[in-house]
Amino acid sequence: MSDKFIPRMNEFFINILADPGISDGREQEISVHEIPFSQRNVLINTGKKTEEITFTCVFQDKPPITAGQSGTVGVLPTYDNHFAFLQLIDSGVFIEFVHPTYGSYDGFVKVYSTLRRDEQKYVEIEITYLREISDVVTTFRFEPDEATADDFRQSTTINQDKLVNVIQDNPSSSFKARLNSYISKLNSFFSGITSPLDSIVNTVDYLESQVGDVMSAINGAADRMVNGLISTSETPSAFINNLISNARIFKNTLTNSDGSASLESTLWANLSSARISYEAAVQYKLDDDQREKSLLNIGKRTFDDNGRYLGTVETVSVMSINELEQTCQDVRLYLDEAIQDDRDNRNLNDQARILQQYIDEIKLERDQIITVLTNTTSLIELMKQHGISYQRVDENLALNPDIQNPNFIEGNIRLLVPSEQ
Repeated sequence: MSDKFIPRMNEFFINILADPGISDGREQEISVHEIPFSQRNVLINTGKKTEEITFTCVFQDKPPITAGQSGTVGVLPTYDNHFAFLQLIDSGVFIEFVHPTYGSYDGFVKVYSTLRRDEQKYVEIEITYLREISDVVTTFRFEPDEATADDFRQSTTINQDKLVNVIQDNPSSSFKARLNSYISKLNSFFSGITSPLDSIVNTVDYLESQVGDVMSAINGAADRMVNGLISTSETPSAFINNLISNARIFKNTLTNSDGSASLESTLWANLSSARISYEAAVQYKLDDDQREKSLLNIGKRTFDDNGRYLGTVETVSVMSINELEQTCQDVRLYLDEAIQDDRDNRNLNDQARILQQYIDEIKLERDQIITVLTNTTSLIELMKQHGISYQRVDENLALNPDIQNPNFIEGNIRLLVPSEQ
């Protein structure tokens, strides 16, 4: 089966049968309220039931090894290894399951059954896995300088080692000339921009060789791209979008003539996606700082008794939930594209997971967006009905770009409801 991610349960790689494949149950919990003496009822969606994922995996002698599986980074699905795999399941511990399409889940194995053909050294294990989704994350602390920065540096180290091996396999002068040409192309990318001395790229240890020169050139190109776009992008979401667009355009110029990934495009995808992930993390952290400032405005008096504006409320702009989710999805997509070309680069998965964990956390704290169907009224009156401060009228107007006059609105209106409610 075609996978985005390498299927795995803890350290065990798993080969999942394409037939019947994976069943992902997403059942809604519906509360039904019958109205006596009528044919009517009221249905309330109270959320999703616990997700059950069922699949059958195979452990066999000389298993087919899918792209990215390596005995150096995990346990291969051989017949002999299935005994230790069953011990893991029987232990009843919390297990990370990497879904081949959706990535990393956490949870428990609820049910499993085995079909053995010991004489052929072949075992099928049918598994029902329960995914845990915690409503409140209490231990997560978002620190981009410590988390995503370390992953960015780790990406450089991994790719330096990769290139060392490639050069050892290709010692010819023509290959070295190819790398020099690659360095020249990188140096010309955003060449008019100067990188700051305190850039994160200067915290990376580079090898003193052609390998180090290549890595330094890649990170330098990404650094110039970041500094060139951050000053010309009007919003954090536009900055992240521009980073991804430019990085992807440049990557396409490095691919082989048939459109397949080349060594040059793979290295660029790995390091540029790690850098973009770091920059997105920084933007999310800055945005959260802005949100803390905006909370200080709540309750401040804006006008005096004579209707004169006091100028006491600072205008603070923060990213909406839609912007946070969309930018995170775009960054994860670019990370996934890099993972497709280099399945062993596990730290890119770690970066994607950190970003998603942050977005899941912040959605619990940020204001919720609801849609209200209303007859003709004013936006201020509708906000008042839902307990929303008049000071937040600009934020609610931004959610409804079709409103021509905020004094006369009707139809479906989107509102920011304070999270405290």
